[in-house]
Amino acid sequence: MSIYKEADEKALAKIEKTDKKRASYYEYYTGQVFGGAKNYDICLNSSSVGIERCVDFIQDAYQHSKKTTEEA
Repeated sequence: MSIYKEADEKALAKIEKTDKKRASYYEYYTGQVFGGAKNYDICLNSSSVGIERCVDFIQDAYQHSKKTTEEA
């Protein structure tokens, strides 16, 4: 609402319209499903594990990939 300076319903409609445009663009140029988990290297549900655990997981994954790259 604060970004679009509009009421809930109008702001939500604009967000949904923008998301549809993004999905259409993404799917047209990639042939992939927009938002599909298999299109990402890491998918975390911060609602269930919390932000701090997500941050810890990402840091650990980065450190692991950094070590792996240095060893190669």
